[in-house]
Amino acid sequence: MPKNKTHRGTAKRVKVSATGKLLRQRAGKRHLLEKKSSRVTRRLDGVVQVAKQDANRHGQADAAAYVEEMRRTADVRKNPKAFE
Repeated sequence: MPKNKTHRGTAKRVKVSATGKLLRQRAGKRHLLEKKSSRVTRRLDGVVQVAKQDANRHGQADAAAYVEEMRRTADVRKNPKAFE
């Protein structure tokens, strides 16, 4: 059976944290910033976790498996003889 392809739109908008959580930017800080108060633009700063319902839909379990696989391959690169 073929592998599922990654949804490229989601991949560009979401980052996987080191613990496997899905992180995203807040919406509303791209344009029309002059009319928004400084308080609002500061509130829109930073990265937040994807909502639990959306994380399930976008495969947080898959993301956690991906993080684990990346850790394992990184460990193999550091010390290949330990995994023989």
